[in-house]
Amino acid sequence: MYQIQPELARVRKRKEEILNHPEYSANQRNSLVKMLEEEANYHSAVLEIPTSGTAMGVTKSTNGKIDSPHVLKERVKGIWDWAVVEFNKIYRDNGGLSEEFLIDLNNKFEPISLGYRSERVRMKDLGYVPPNPMKVPEFMDLLVSQINDGRELPLEQAIQSHFHITRIQPFIDGNKRTARVVQNLLLNYGGYFPIVVQQGERDIYMNLLDSAMCAFRDREATSAPGANICISTQLSGDELRFYSYLLSKEMTALNSVEEALAKNRSYEVSFNLKGHPGLLHSAKNSLSGFFRKRNLSGQVRLRKSGGATITVKGDISRDQVETILDVGVPKLKSNQYEVVVKND
Repeated sequence: MYQIQPELARVRKRKEEILNHPEYSANQRNSLVKMLEEEANYHSAVLEIPTSGTAMGVTKSTNGKIDSPHVLKERVKGIWDWAVVEFNKIYRDNGGLSEEFLIDLNNKFEPISLGYRSERVRMKDLGYVPPNPMKVPEFMDLLVSQINDGRELPLEQAIQSHFHITRIQPFIDGNKRTARVVQNLLLNYGGYFPIVVQQGERDIYMNLLDSAMCAFRDREATSAPGANICISTQLSGDELRFYSYLLSKEMTALNSVEEALAKNRSYEVSFNLKGHPGLLHSAKNSLSGFFRKRNLSGQVRLRKSGGATITVKGDISRDQVETILDVGVPKLKSNQYEVVVKND
């Protein structure tokens, strides 16, 4: 993973900036993340619909019938809600993933799957051939151990688990859905936002994944016997491209949440204007003008009951609010008002 350290660092930095921004609402951020989770889980399920032969927007349920988009969304939401509770409990109690959890999670997608596969499988339309089923328990034990060994940070753990669970194909079916949920559970646990692979990106995603898995297989074939390679610090070009793709999707999620939070910052400005009532309306007009002149959506409301107060909501920073009051209302003194961030 050394080759993509700069990308990993940029994603980590953006995440910290958003989580620690004093003017962004934590409650609103959580709501946005939940929306992304629902989107990610729905598209993860729809990605497995064949490109032909089945109507887009539906997928087969466990009884072979066709689920509507609404039913599908509810089904994958139920799986995700269960997985978050179980995953967090396991991580808290055991300090990492467990193979039992992975088996239980896959069983939620494919109830007929009762554990690791005991037969060979192929991945439709892909050049990659998954490993012999006799190797699956060994490979999964190694993967879980390496994910849990503490040397990797949550972001790296997430994208690696996505790739390697898919590469090993430990189950008869539902491997990619399981892998994508595990990835987003790890991201959630580490304070990151869910990666959404849109239904329309299926071909790009599958091509990158296939090339990366084939590249890993070829690289592993040249390793020394008994090397037990699973997670490696040195990656091939095709593996790097797949990991970079996932990191770009995480950055997209971070940027979308940050943009929404920035547009909905909220402040309360309280005034002490005895003998200067006209300044209050001047302050309101100056703040309203900020949004109007820039064609930005924003709300500026004046309340006099219980004290003179102006509430401001929109794409504006606290520094900008104070600058507008200091410059736009010349007779207003800094000791005559106080700006309080209302971020929850």
